[in-house]
Amino acid sequence: MGIPKELQQRGFSGRVREKVPLAGLTTYRIGGPAEALVEPVRDEDVEIVVRFVGDTATPLYVLGGGSKILAPDEGAPGIVMLLGDLFAGIEVRGETIEAAAGVPNALLAETAARSGLRGFEWICDIPGRVGGSLVQNTGMNECCVSGPLESVTFLRSDVRLQTAGRDALEFGYRSSSFKTWGDAVIVSARFRLGERGNPDEITGEMEAVRHSRHSKFPVSQPTCGSVFKRPEGHFPGKLIEDCGLGGTAIGGAAISTMHHNFIVNTGAATAADVKALVDLVTRRVLERTGISLERELIYLEETLFRPRG
Repeated sequence: MGIPKELQQRGFSGRVREKVPLAGLTTYRIGGPAEALVEPVRDEDVEIVVRFVGDTATPLYVLGGGSKILAPDEGAPGIVMLLGDLFAGIEVRGETIEAAAGVPNALLAETAARSGLRGFEWICDIPGRVGGSLVQNTGMNECCVSGPLESVTFLRSDVRLQTAGRDALEFGYRSSSFKTWGDAVIVSARFRLGERGNPDEITGEMEAVRHSRHSKFPVSQPTCGSVFKRPEGHFPGKLIEDCGLGGTAIGGAAISTMHHNFIVNTGAATAADVKALVDLVTRRVLERTGISLERELIYLEETLFRPRG
């Protein structure tokens, strides 16, 4: 019967497409087609997909902004569930912001600023969406997205929507319970921003953040942002530079000369090119410094939804 018809028969009301190139859904602009791309518009759609996956053992991958994801050249079997623009409701209530998983980070920051709420200026120019940012616990300097978090609504393979407060969830440096569990789909989150300010001043501070980032990072080229996590006491970019790897290229992937912790797609990079360059950097840094770099970049195949039981 095919995945689209089966989901629709179960009451899925969102959009379902077949053979959609993942390159258009990731900031790396790399990746072959998804067998089926499904875009929920309501919480019940997410439940239907997760239940279908449990019943049929169909592979499932969850995608948001695709800003930290490297999709395979051959594409992805089964279902890629995109929590994107069709799943991006946002509402301000006093000092709290309720945001669906598909809300872009930029919109989260802009909504807070318009409401005179401080706390999300730093995230205004970081690609990605709320759901994925919470999974990764996206951050910059001393700020992280889980900082002002009050609660998260999600479901796991028992297909039961549940809400947990921040204290019931584990967040660390580029990590979270959601990343550890492997069977959770974030639906929405509630943030509490206690500090108020003038909306125009907050917007001006956001512009300063954008200017600073654009002056330091290769934002004009397809990239995932920082490729490696920061080892304690060290900076990946400096380690890579000290190993003489700045500008090194494999195929269409190259280490940025602007910031050495960025691998850019120079126009025709494949996932294999990026992986080969990641492996080269990891090996060379370990050989020269004894420091083992850990990826911040996520390979799509590592995000396979793993039902419990």
